[in-house]
Amino acid sequence: MFNPERWAAAFVNSLGPDSGEGLEALKAVSAWVKKLPGAVFGSFQAEKVNSLVLEAGAKTGGIHPALKMASRFVSLLIKRNMFRHIDSVIKEAEKLLDKERGVLRVFAESAFPLDGETEKRISEEVRHSTGAKEIRLEKSINPGLIGGYRLRIGDEIIDASIRLQLKLMANDLAAGGS
Repeated sequence: MFNPERWAAAFVNSLGPDSGEGLEALKAVSAWVKKLPGAVFGSFQAEKVNSLVLEAGAKTGGIHPALKMASRFVSLLIKRNMFRHIDSVIKEAEKLLDKERGVLRVFAESAFPLDGETEKRISEEVRHSTGAKEIRLEKSINPGLIGGYRLRIGDEIIDASIRLQLKLMANDLAAGGS
């Protein structure tokens, strides 16, 4: 069974101080491989992809060690017929690097686009309560919330939506509250 966490850890650990650049190189190489026509698997294809990536890198001003590592890593996945899992490996690598750097991803869902002041307030409050060095706010719009927002921080959900407030009021009224 494929374990994306283990593959991501192996990739990140192999890069050392170039881990951020390596992740960007991995994203670029995998995006390029996804655009190749036909099936990409097996030893022959793996070597072909590796040489094409390194050739393209040499034409654009040199081959950075992170690009070499990303190319070899993608080639290994292709060789083992595991390239289809690249997106989950990238996602896990992002999580590892975020943890290393003290970055916390916060998913904010709101009925309307959040203004800059609200984004700043949310980021500051989350940073203060979690001790994270940096907050990365990933936003999406959900008109079903009616108003307000809902935050997901890891497994925790903070719901400050109008929809929840209305639901709580309806439950309170149904229970005979004031």
